[in-house]
Amino acid sequence: MKFSKWYYTRPHYSEIKKKLKDCKNRMKTAMSYQMFRDIWLEAKREIEYMEFQEEIIYIRHLCGIDYQYSLGEIEIQNKEDPLLYALYDECNRIAATSQYRYELEQEFGKQIFEHMNQHSVTQNSDAIRLQSEESALKMQYRKLMVKDNRDEEALYQVFRKLIEIRCNLADSLGYISYIDLGYHIQGRQDYKIREISDFRYNIQKYITPAIADMKAKKIGLNCFPASVTNAEELISTIVTIYKDLSDETGSYIEEITQKELYDLKGRENKRPNLFTCCMLPYEKLPFIIGNYTGDGMETGYMVHEFGHGFVFYTAARKQPLYELHRSFPAVNEIHSKTMEHFMFPYLNMFVGEHKKEYIRNHLMQQLENMTYQCAIDEFEHLMYDKII
Repeated sequence: MKFSKWYYTRPHYSEIKKKLKDCKNRMKTAMSYQMFRDIWLEAKREIEYMEFQEEIIYIRHLCGIDYQYSLGEIEIQNKEDPLLYALYDECNRIAATSQYRYELEQEFGKQIFEHMNQHSVTQNSDAIRLQSEESALKMQYRKLMVKDNRDEEALYQVFRKLIEIRCNLADSLGYISYIDLGYHIQGRQDYKIREISDFRYNIQKYITPAIADMKAKKIGLNCFPASVTNAEELISTIVTIYKDLSDETGSYIEEITQKELYDLKGRENKRPNLFTCCMLPYEKLPFIIGNYTGDGMETGYMVHEFGHGFVFYTAARKQPLYELHRSFPAVNEIHSKTMEHFMFPYLNMFVGEHKKEYIRNHLMQQLENMTYQCAIDEFEHLMYDKII
């Protein structure tokens, strides 16, 4: 069935709350591994289906479809979700400290407990309240960003409040700063602030001067049109290369296109300049969003997002637990950036005679993106280190 026909039902939050509390109590008194395991998985299914419904309406919101209605639904989510995730975290903490942990690790792998540890942060009523306020502010910020005439002062005030709330959230959870909490949320397990600082230093030392030199010589990005002039042609071309790459990518792209799990056209209230991939648990399918205008470089952006979707699609068919269907932010780009390079042998189909320009622009964009991302990372460290 096509995505446009999928029916959204607001999750019954009070019922989910009751079921999670019931799961928590039954886990405490389970008399066997099988009983404990089944109750634990029951709690996961409740959250998985809730997230599935929420993601449907979030996708419609990003795409500007039923904008006001979807906006209201997301505001309700922002109020309800923190408490539900806190209850879910309690179920996971019971699993992590139970006598059945070894059996769970044997069946599902040790990584699930690393994942649960990274996402278990809602531990008290203050944190739940602050997370609700944070979600509401993020939504307010997005609404301001959609407007054609942006109110810069209003944006700044929301931004400032977000910084304050996140610092208070970290304090309520016992973290030294939001930087430490942020590393926890981002799943930065094998490297910390010192390693990230060293990385930024090396980018600044070696990459930034090269970029500056190219700009001084007026060596910049060239604009050129794509050979595929509209979203339909772009999808058809992506289908061709994905089917040619492998049987796995071919099966993936066939299901995505049959169910129309993508939206590349511009419309009123659609998030501007957005290229992203959303994940739909329960159905184990991604949804790709873009604003395709016919620019040559945008073809690569879309192949990139379909790459994110392929990783999720593949993992969801191999991993039994839905939390492991997605990777941590630190490694997300590995898969999609690789797909961009797999696109190179097919560039004639996307940009025609502009193949060399595309490759040149692509290299420059990767270099510039490294400096850009490091600048953002350092900026965020400064913001959370000292409230502005």
